[in-house]
Amino acid sequence: IEVIFGEHLPSMVALDNLRMIDCFHEKKKEECLPTQFLCSNSTLCIDHHQVCDMSLDCPDGYDEHQNCDKVNVEGSRCNFESGMCGWNNDNENRMNWTLHSGPTETDHTGPSVDHTYKNITGKYIYVEMSGSARLGAASILASPLFNPPPPVVSNISSRHYNACYVTFYYHQYGPHSGSLTLMLKEQYHAQIKELWRSFGDQGNVWKRVIRPLPPVSQRYNLYFEAKKSYSMRGDVALDDYAMSPQCFGIGDFTKEELNNYDYANAGSNYDPMGNGV
Repeated sequence: IEVIFGEHLPSMVALDNLRMIDCFHEKKKEECLPTQFLCSNSTLCIDHHQVCDMSLDCPDGYDEHQNCDKVNVEGSRCNFESGMCGWNNDNENRMNWTLHSGPTETDHTGPSVDHTYKNITGKYIYVEMSGSARLGAASILASPLFNPPPPVVSNISSRHYNACYVTFYYHQYGPHSGSLTLMLKEQYHAQIKELWRSFGDQGNVWKRVIRPLPPVSQRYNLYFEAKKSYSMRGDVALDDYAMSPQCFGIGDFTKEELNNYDYANAGSNYDPMGNGV
């Protein structure tokens, strides 16, 4: 755009609302993959796992307004800004998960900012490894008791297969970082199922994890276990934990797919000697 002023003053030129029409290829809705979600008023496609994951991935935050607020189950979503959301420490352990903001006590380990707001005032939860606990000592964080998800999410032939999942962000930084493990235990089963594990220094960054829940027919708890390595420089932190709405029967299910499933009563009639209802 070139402007050439005339011989007489004053003279002015103004422009507004510039647009380029049909100059670029625009991605249409049908171009999103079946495993993707189309952001509102946008051509941006994001992965379905990024919906209701406590992180704004669409420009207008549309991905965090998809039935996310309908998940009103204690412990199912937490950014730790107002507490631990029903998660509790195992009192038998010498190390505890604690709420914190800003850098941790020990240099060269732990996050300096939270994941939610990415500043020193935002909160996260972490285990301080500088105490007197021995090598291999564990700190366990336990969830509230959840009712089982609808069986359709465990049906490999269903379009909702693996639609019940957990997402979270973890920070595992330090030359002597130990391990962080996510586990699941059903109410009447002694066996603990390991869903995910990380070991060693993962860098001074928040990393995202997505893990589908295995088939669950009973009420269950989730556990995060952090283990200490050789020295105090191995702090472990968590932030922005969320379970997908499908874990609670919320989403684009048909009545036939839910088959009379009701989260409030799911697992309540489980017979330890027989089958869950």
